[in-house]
Amino acid sequence: MASSNTPIPVDDGFNEYESAVKRQKSTTSKVWDEMTKLECENKNELKAQCNHCKTVLSAKSSSGTSHLRRHLNSCLKKVNKDITQYTIANQPSLGGVPFIKNYKFDADECRQAISIFLVCGKHSFRTVDEPGFRHMMRIASPNFKNISRHTAARDVLMYYAKERDRVKEELAKAPGLICLTFDNWNSEHTNDEYICITAHWVDKDWKLQKRIIRFRALFPLYDGLNIADEVVLCLSQWGIDKKIFSITLDNASYNDVMVSCLKNRFRANRAILCDGAFFQVRCCAHILNLIVKAGLELADDVVGKI
Repeated sequence: MASSNTPIPVDDGFNEYESAVKRQKSTTSKVWDEMTKLECENKNELKAQCNHCKTVLSAKSSSGTSHLRRHLNSCLKKVNKDITQYTIANQPSLGGVPFIKNYKFDADECRQAISIFLVCGKHSFRTVDEPGFRHMMRIASPNFKNISRHTAARDVLMYYAKERDRVKEELAKAPGLICLTFDNWNSEHTNDEYICITAHWVDKDWKLQKRIIRFRALFPLYDGLNIADEVVLCLSQWGIDKKIFSITLDNASYNDVMVSCLKNRFRANRAILCDGAFFQVRCCAHILNLIVKAGLELADDVVGKI
């Protein structure tokens, strides 16, 4: 390919969230869901207080947490509160009578739900610092500990990394080939060029799936050669560079250059069907839009008078 000597930027955005995953703390003992660490004047002497009976116990790291667990198992006030760990099931049993099921607060699941809330609602990370949000969480789940906007941002990035790995696994298991849709556009505010690539495939249950696998700003120059490098890098990172059937594009001139480069690359790897005869698909919606614009230009004077 003509751009084979062009270095591809290492900072491609695919692994920019790995550091957030690596910073994730290891799982701590479940006893701390029902114990509170107390600050002592002597930094080497740590104390733990039972949230149920307020008994203070030693919490040195050398002592472990077995004695704390034994206390919780024998705590009388905890036994009296165990009824709060049960809830009426939303769905009644087969006999039509509601039944009681076990419920246990899960802090990790709650924080993941907050991440989904922030992303799907396009909310600012500062939302978790707002008094109204914290009041809502305190009423909904008294056991939930407030998090800062920085923690919320890290949670979202870690959740993204997990979802990205899951989608990568789905793409690897796809029984057939994968089709791509692709578009570039320019931001009116920052004058940056953006790229979006979506993968479409049919899963083993014959259901059509689609996922965005690339959405980021491009580095200049915005020509067909550099965009082809960006697409090849994306496909390689997702492990689908040998599973592509077609790519749907608009009629921009640089797309023809990009498709030619991609065809040459795929031919070299023997990863293209019918020598690329069905590789490029013109976007019907874009063509229809051009037809309508051309038609309106003919009636521009009449439309202007109306």
